[in-house]
Amino acid sequence: MKKIMLLLMFTLPAKAVVINPQLIDGFAYIESNFNDKAIGKAGEKGAWQFGKAAWADCNAERIKMGKPVYHWSKAHDRRIASDYAHLYLCLIHGRLWKALDREPSVGELYAAYNCGVNGFANGHDGKISKCPATTQNAISKLIKYLK
Repeated sequence: MKKIMLLLMFTLPAKAVVINPQLIDGFAYIESNFNDKAIGKAGEKGAWQFGKAAWADCNAERIKMGKPVYHWSKAHDRRIASDYAHLYLCLIHGRLWKALDREPSVGELYAAYNCGVNGFANGHDGKISKCPATTQNAISKLIKYLK
């Protein structure tokens, strides 16, 4: 029964996902424990553990918006990286909504952030239960942080 309740909590959006400062901070907490100088196993940088492709994705969107763009080395700058994290969460939220054909939950948003939108929606069939245990544990930690 407990497993079913957790599955429902992870997959059913109780309310619309709001990309606000608390959610953005929650991702930094999960990804690096707020360490702006963090470097991941695959070279991801900063508190939000940005990879080159995600950073480039944000730069392309910022160009469309007429906003300044920054080199990936700025992923260690909290002010800049926070702006990028906000934009990136908005981008993947929209892409995930389109892929799932519904509003994603916070857990699904994190899974897409962690595994990539296509990796989560296609590789894991859009199901948190098919994600690696580390991703599932991070989602539990994120949900506790947001309460």
